Amino acid sequence: MKYIIIGNGVAGTTAAINFNLDIKNPNARDDFEHMPPEQLVEDIMKKEERIVEIMTEIKQILGRGVNSVKEN
Repeated sequence: MKYIIIGNGVAGTTAAINFNLDIKNPNARDDFEHMPPEQLVEDIMKKEERIVEIMTEIKQILGRGVNSVKEN
């Protein structure tokens, strides 16, 4: 993908700047492996369970109020 930006330069001259956004990341890994869909679903479910645990803890802390959090 290439973009050209044309605008007013110094003293009324026109300047064009080319941007090439197709350049690949030289640090990218080429040996990326895809996991089977079943494993992806299992991993997502485990992460979702952890999120629910964290949100429950946050809800409990908020339910106690700010003052009780400072006391602990």
